[in-house]
Amino acid sequence: MRWRLLPFVLPCACADPRNTGAAGGSSETTSAASTGGPSTSAATDTSAGAEGTTMAGSSSTGDTIPTRERLWVGTGEYNARQNWHAILRFEDALVLDAEAQGPATPDGTTNLQTTMDADGVPLVFVHTIFVDEPADELYAGTLFTTSGAQTCMMMQGQCGSIAVFSGASSLDGPQVASRHVFGPATTLDQPHGVWVDRTRDILYAANTFAGTILAWDGASSVDGDVPPDRTITAPLLGAPVYVYVDEASDRAFVAAMPPFGQPGDPPPPPPHVEIFEGFSTLDGEVASSYRIIGPSTRLQLGNPTTHNTWWVAEHELLVVAHHTNEVLFFELSALEWGAGASTEDLDLVPRVLEINESDADVGDWSAYGLFYVEEDQRLYVAAGYTPGGPAPGGDQHAVKVYEGVASPVFAGRVAPVREVRWDSVNQYFPPQPLWVQRY
Repeated sequence: MRWRLLPFVLPCACADPRNTGAAGGSSETTSAASTGGPSTSAATDTSAGAEGTTMAGSSSTGDTIPTRERLWVGTGEYNARQNWHAILRFEDALVLDAEAQGPATPDGTTNLQTTMDADGVPLVFVHTIFVDEPADELYAGTLFTTSGAQTCMMMQGQCGSIAVFSGASSLDGPQVASRHVFGPATTLDQPHGVWVDRTRDILYAANTFAGTILAWDGASSVDGDVPPDRTITAPLLGAPVYVYVDEASDRAFVAAMPPFGQPGDPPPPPPHVEIFEGFSTLDGEVASSYRIIGPSTRLQLGNPTTHNTWWVAEHELLVVAHHTNEVLFFELSALEWGAGASTEDLDLVPRVLEINESDADVGDWSAYGLFYVEEDQRLYVAAGYTPGGPAPGGDQHAVKVYEGVASPVFAGRVAPVREVRWDSVNQYFPPQPLWVQRY
């Protein structure tokens, strides 16, 4: 069966007027989580360098440069024609503070309307990014890329691609993709999420409108109109939006939203998160190990688009953004991993972070992208300010930075420790996917 997305379930910036307050209270909250410090994990370390590096030309006294955090932000929305799609790069996000300094000028700006593949096919709307830091390559899942004469929009036929850019750390200006997974053999249909298992060299795509997860072996060299090596689905997967793979455990956390079926089809599954074990070996229709689903999860509140997941292995904590003002934290330490082949549904109560700024603007904010950094338990959140839709001229869009988020008392409307904003926000907005590299 071929799924299609419900017309009202748009992965776009939409107003979300709700009367439901987040768990943890809607009043201003000061988090005690700042006492949390750096932690270690057996999970894959996505950092690309040590805490300090000897400065070139330094004296024998061992001068060092401080750790920095390079930040990539994808911007844009569900309109292929508007010139708001870009990848912004900030070289030192740790020192950016919009409240103290005002909006920053990105160190690199790659406009998508001027970016294409080697055959001249223009790329449109990078909805997800993954940076292979050792290879210095950025993988970009695009939604509207097409070689057809007509601009591709939602539900207008198969389109989308995965573009790979070399020199991710210096990305700036118009680009030509070094590799491009694109064409009918790929079966890509607006892939909203991409991930690379670097240990096993596997490229994954949450193939949203086809209701599948695609896997290509040889991620470091895959290119062109090539079919996936495996196509994964589950009985009630619905429309997968994001896939996070924990390499150490070979476990995947897949955000999924309701699909659009045909008359006579069974009722679609509500928004949820599927958890697969032994992910690199899966093919065809399989059963997930666990599914986070049900009214207690809050995933059905507001826009029913489960948008992003992030697994914090050292705390067995799953972070989920579901296209509202909330970021949800699910404690999974009680799960019995490897327990069996059947799916167990978990109607869990999450801890809730509210990214809105007052009781009056609950429906105006959407948490899109997430990125967690172990040091200081730091969480970057792409915070789109979109009352009634993403109107130009608003400067509220930001990447909000929170610390100590793994603490069990971190909940409610916690003020971010910093906000990253950019002076080109009148053209490039709202913020969507994020990636952070410590170097």
